[in-house]
Amino acid sequence: MQEWSAITGLLGFAWRFWNHDHPWREPLTRAVFPAYIVHQTLIIIIAWQLRPAALPVAAEFALLVLLTAVGAALAWRMAERVPGLGLVLGVPRVSRTLTHAR
Repeated sequence: MQEWSAITGLLGFAWRFWNHDHPWREPLTRAVFPAYIVHQTLIIIIAWQLRPAALPVAAEFALLVLLTAVGAALAWRMAERVPGLGLVLGVPRVSRTLTHAR
């Protein structure tokens, strides 16, 4: 019974505090698919380039995560602006004239 009460309480908390839209939802939704496509390639390339540096494991991991996130974000931003690249990475071109102010 206690478990179900905890689940119900968590669902109520989520409904109360997380049941609203956020301005970041739309751009981050568009960014997920290109990041998914390029992240593995970025990880392999970056890890291969970091290999000769012989960094400690924690430093290499942190650098790999950071550079992969930056690379995925750059790929998304480029895909939004370059028509052919956007098509390849699955990012529809957003018309700047049709967006509305929030």
